Amino acid sequence: MSMGFDECGVVRDGFPRPVPDTPANVLEQFRMTGKVVVVTGAADGIGYAVSEAMAEANANVALWYNSNDAAIAKAEELADIHGLKTSAYKVDISNPKEVQDGIAKVVADFGRIDVFVANAGMAISKPILEQTLEEYRKQMSVNVDGVVICAKYVGEVFKRQGTGNLIITSSMSAHIVNVPTDQPVYNATKAFVTHFGKSLAREWRDFARVNIVSPGFFDTKMGAGPLDVNEAYRMAVLGRQGHVKEIKGLYLYLASDASTYTTGSDVIIDGGGLSISRFLARPFPSSIATMASEATGSVSAAPSLDDNFIYKPRYIDIGINLADPIFRGLYHGKERHPDDLQAVVSRAQEVGCQKLIITGSDFKSSRHALDIAKEYPGIVYTTAGIHPCSSAIFSTSHAQHDAQEYTMPSDPNPEKPISEDHEPYPEKTKQIISELRALIESTRSTHPGALVAFGEFGLDYDRLHYCSRKVQLHSFAAQLDLVLSLTPQPPLFLHSRAAHEDFVGLLKAKFGDRLEKLERGGVVHSFTGTAAEMHELADLGLYIGTNGCSFKTKENCTVVKEIPLNRLMLETDGPWCEIRPSHAGWRHLLDANAKAEGIYATLNGNGDDSTLATSESTSTSTAVSTPNITRTTTLNPSAPTQPKPGKAPKKPKRKEPEVPERWRSVKKEKWAEGAMVKGRNEPCMIERVGQVVAGVRGEPLRDVCEAAWANTVKVFGLGESEKHE
Repeated sequence: MSMGFDECGVVRDGFPRPVPDTPANVLEQFRMTGKVVVVTGAADGIGYAVSEAMAEANANVALWYNSNDAAIAKAEELADIHGLKTSAYKVDISNPKEVQDGIAKVVADFGRIDVFVANAGMAISKPILEQTLEEYRKQMSVNVDGVVICAKYVGEVFKRQGTGNLIITSSMSAHIVNVPTDQPVYNATKAFVTHFGKSLAREWRDFARVNIVSPGFFDTKMGAGPLDVNEAYRMAVLGRQGHVKEIKGLYLYLASDASTYTTGSDVIIDGGGLSISRFLARPFPSSIATMASEATGSVSAAPSLDDNFIYKPRYIDIGINLADPIFRGLYHGKERHPDDLQAVVSRAQEVGCQKLIITGSDFKSSRHALDIAKEYPGIVYTTAGIHPCSSAIFSTSHAQHDAQEYTMPSDPNPEKPISEDHEPYPEKTKQIISELRALIESTRSTHPGALVAFGEFGLDYDRLHYCSRKVQLHSFAAQLDLVLSLTPQPPLFLHSRAAHEDFVGLLKAKFGDRLEKLERGGVVHSFTGTAAEMHELADLGLYIGTNGCSFKTKENCTVVKEIPLNRLMLETDGPWCEIRPSHAGWRHLLDANAKAEGIYATLNGNGDDSTLATSESTSTSTAVSTPNITRTTTLNPSAPTQPKPGKAPKKPKRKEPEVPERWRSVKKEKWAEGAMVKGRNEPCMIERVGQVVAGVRGEPLRDVCEAAWANTVKVFGLGESEKHE
């Protein structure tokens, strides 16, 4: 130390200093009303999460970015949501002139700077012997020079103001040597800014506080590759990466009056990784090829060096039509392959789909569903009701109500709705409702717990060629009356398509304006409506079911992103509603797979994801297999084939990016044991639904799966209060 004993013993004038005049109420201490916060690297990841946290606490926020101009729109969005002043500034933090001008511009625009979050950083994960000097200098210029430059010029502002608060984003890499990836320069830069921040805390003690945040593995676009992610699972006590929402509160604490006695601190937030890292140190596979092969796999099945720390998703498919003959090998009354229902259920179990609710859409399917539930107790459950497209049985135009086939009566032309002259038939309605009641009461008596909801029922104005609007309304109302008369009242499994106003109006007419008479709640499954419609349903306490149809368009995906997590449920609605390459949500499956495989997308000028090319030397198609996964990789899909003599060459077809499949798929005519059937959506595909929902929402798969599980069990029970061996 450079300080001598005599200097240590000098009595400092003006001590003790007064305690800051801050609120005594802890919640008031966290309020940032009137304060101005600058965040660098604010366009995405931790930087945007911090900006969001400050805005949520009522601070005015200046978002600094370098190349990602998404910060502009995000600043405007924060201002619209929270009614605050925000602005985005393009600043290269390694350029002293730009930083000085940027700080002056913020002071001119906002009047002051209370908090400066030096968050921007970069990493080039290469051993020093493989890095160029340019790559070394680039990291130093951003991670070291950028923090020093920002500190110098904002420090001048803090000193003039007599108060200020600097928060530096460092890394747990300042404390450990990362494995398995070698990144010595990055580690060293973070060690520098950590000690730099602690030194500034003393230097600025008379006018500002300085603290450091050292995050561990967080799931961001700048995040780790597959091997490092596996190491995160192994090292962290919590066995996962962090979500950026879990770091917001820490930055808010350090920025707010709740932390007025905190300065010079390096706060580590890493899921407990550093606390046990020395105990978990163990050798890695000697071969890079071995490590690569161990890391290969789909997101939900990615292996780890320690599988105990891997989250294994669990799903409940709330809507699967297993009573459809297609799962018995029958297509339009003709047998195309053997009954493979057992394999379908087995595949679902293998991906973590532990429970399935079979949809009853008419009498025949409801009874068949009950038979399947008897085969799989504790796994398969059922509903019973009359689908709006099956509701013609309530009218004078339909001869019988217990149809022998699952095909619904319809006009040959889907564009031609059934005539509204078809009237509801009161006598037949009494008979249908009486039989429905008997079916429900009998099932409750003989197989308690198997029937978990009433439905599927509701309104569908997109398919009026199956049943007229008038008869659908009659059917819906009659079945709602039946629900109200049942004790105990079952949850509702609802259908609403292009009929929102009538749908909500009838529910309110029967259950009250807040659906206060609805005792067990309900879910509107296969939701494809607008965001406003979704929010109205959620505000009424209903849940929202998502499947492949919920991801068809960008607008659909926007709605899914806005579904409150405590109102979300997952489903496949198989054999229909599979997620297809043409769907807007498909890209999230590609992203999830690229992340798992370590193949990161590059962003083209239009803002679309495009994957890096692999080879253009051959047009050979090769199959690459890992356990339960089959991939077909076309090395040169654009290479033209040689035309036959006398024929013009065909234009090369654009090959859609593929997502690895756990099981191969074959046409029904070429059915093979252990294979899926092309075009027949199965409950095992719910893992894709979960991945797309997580991708659309920007949330960890764990959060999505666990929320959907909890919501589903809360409404339907599914034996979770009992013990099933």
